[in-house]
Amino acid sequence: MAFGRGDADKVYDDLIVPTLRRNGILAIRVDRREHNEDINNKIISLLKECDFSIADLTYARPSVYFEAGFAQRMNPVIYTCRRDHFRQRDDDEFGNFCIHFDLKMRNIVPWASSSDRQFAKKLAKRIAYITRPLLQRAKARETERQDAEEFAALSLHQKTDRLLLAFVLAAKRARYAGDFAKSHALANGHYFQSGYAGSGYEFESLNSVKAFDPGWIGTKIVGNEIHAALIHVTANLTKSALTEFRTGVLRSPPYNINVPTKSSRVSKLVEHFYICSLRQVPKSRIEVALPAFSFAPRLQEFFLSTKAKLPRLRLPPEIEAYAIDGWWPENEMRLFVRNPKEIRKSYLKLEQIEPPLSDDLGTAVLKVTDLRFVSRNIHVRIVGGVKSERDCQDSLSTVRHV
Repeated sequence: MAFGRGDADKVYDDLIVPTLRRNGILAIRVDRREHNEDINNKIISLLKECDFSIADLTYARPSVYFEAGFAQRMNPVIYTCRRDHFRQRDDDEFGNFCIHFDLKMRNIVPWASSSDRQFAKKLAKRIAYITRPLLQRAKARETERQDAEEFAALSLHQKTDRLLLAFVLAAKRARYAGDFAKSHALANGHYFQSGYAGSGYEFESLNSVKAFDPGWIGTKIVGNEIHAALIHVTANLTKSALTEFRTGVLRSPPYNINVPTKSSRVSKLVEHFYICSLRQVPKSRIEVALPAFSFAPRLQEFFLSTKAKLPRLRLPPEIEAYAIDGWWPENEMRLFVRNPKEIRKSYLKLEQIEPPLSDDLGTAVLKVTDLRFVSRNIHVRIVGGVKSERDCQDSLSTVRHV
């Protein structure tokens, strides 16, 4: 505002300040604060710190226009002006008593004098309008702070469990059906690790060999496509875990690939990996670990389009079948199946290998040479530096919509 002008000062003291105080707002005028700085630097500093500004255009002070423009880049600005400044005056040679053309289209609150109660009412309404979102943001920040404090007080185990549960609930709302890793089919007993041990496959406990295991695996059918949601929550996403993710989990789908679709064939596999780390994960670490992936800035995720092997012969739908990770020839694959006794003799040409089909084991490994290839789209979203569940809101929202 123009300092030292009697009418403008009276409007400030009698109308503006009381209106602000009634709304719990502290008014700061630089010429009424004690400081020992360059006045211009002080004004800029205060404009950066404030929640909003009031710019009174009366007397067309160039400094007011400059400061209002600077403030408007960061925070809302309420414009006020004496009522007689809304029209050009014949005797106003230098335009000091008229709002400049570049601000005439603003919704300016006019005042007539320091006793203009209508101005005070209009100003109060304008203040309420622009402070509503400011107060909402302040409330949200306070809620965030409280959530972060509550989350920080949890044990490491509680933190990872809470985050995993949040992702699982989001996946279930998106109609994914699945299991936690400990109850997942491949973890229920043993799974097959690639490579031979003696004359047969080596059995290993899932939890003992996997630094990177999806904490939850869920699937759903969309048309003739299998969509999968795979969730991993960790204290720190290390280089070795990312390497295992690339060389292990990504080499073959870690979920049942023999599920009923609308037709007799699965046409595509679509996988969404949600990886959540309590510690920050440098983007460079991910790029080094996943060199074949492209990064989509808008979606904030890494993406890879590749091919997956599937048996040309369709297994009975009641059989769970999992592709075994291994460097097989291009024209063959291994399937780890549960309930092999359900495989009728007509399916035995899949070439049974270790272990033999057995009602006792309830599992078997099948060698498959009659193959077809389908598209496999892999989406990887990594959230690092998580301080509370709120830090995962974008990813949780994405889970619900894929």
